[in-house]
Amino acid sequence: MNAGKSALLLICNHNYVSNNMHTIIMTPSLDSRNGIAKVSSRIGLESAAIMFNQSDNLYDIIIKSNNNSKINCVFIDESQFMTSDQVDQVSDICDNLYIPVIAYGLRTDSNGSLFEGSGRLLAVADKLIEVKTMCNAQVCGHYCDKKATMVIRLDENGQPIKNGEQIFIGDHEYISVCRKHYKAIHNFK
Repeated sequence: MNAGKSALLLICNHNYVSNNMHTIIMTPSLDSRNGIAKVSSRIGLESAAIMFNQSDNLYDIIIKSNNNSKINCVFIDESQFMTSDQVDQVSDICDNLYIPVIAYGLRTDSNGSLFEGSGRLLAVADKLIEVKTMCNAQVCGHYCDKKATMVIRLDENGQPIKNGEQIFIGDHEYISVCRKHYKAIHNFK
């Protein structure tokens, strides 16, 4: 959360497009915070996107799109919401169609558990690049300077939700924290 993943996706996509290459941006239909069929960043960048749901075959979508116009790269935002089968379909896009796929998403949910899509991506991805952000926990009135690796979901009063549902689409309801502060807030020993 708050690491600029969507902004990086849009910048990388822009680099392809500005070199006259054809790209496809995809985003799960679960996340419609920024409108239907688009990816937006907090800094104001946005682009049209193909929305998919958990029953869609991403390989088939790309085959159809590639038949219309050769695709040079596929970008996927919020990849944690893909199913394991969809991650395998994405790997088939790379292996069989020779189209690079760049997926951006979270590793874990606010309960500290892997998302299905993230777990499968960790298992089969050719390359993983961590996008870093800082811990947003305040200690003695100062923000922690450690790397954030976890997220905490907050209720309407700003209090941590310790055992919430895995998928809750939000923005300001989450803060990024380091593992130490995640454990402290969740009262782990």
